[in-house]
Amino acid sequence: MHTALTGSTLGEGHQVSRPILVEKAKDFAERVGVTGFTESTGWLDRLKSHHGIIMKRICRESAAVRRETTETCKDTVLRTMLEEFSPDDIFNVDETGLPPNTTSMLQSCD
Repeated sequence: MHTALTGSTLGEGHQVSRPILVEKAKDFAERVGVTGFTESTGWLDRLKSHHGIIMKRICRESAAVRRETTETCKDTVLRTMLEEFSPDDIFNVDETGLPPNTTSMLQSCD
């Protein structure tokens, strides 16, 4: 079962998750006539260990937006938004006068 799962799913370079592996295992067990197959954490851990499967969260936001799109947004949308503010209304964090890790509620009113 391990070889069939990893050959059909991981062999093609697909990204997989726990639900995908479990569903593929159930489908395979049904096809070969295994009855009463239940997935367990131990079964999944052994499968991952045996085949070197590492579950990591993949973030692809940076690859999802083309550079031209961000440049256009910066030149049009952001510039339009910034025009609504007076330079006197724009502050840096270090200009607030609060020591690090404190809030204005902790400051004296002197």
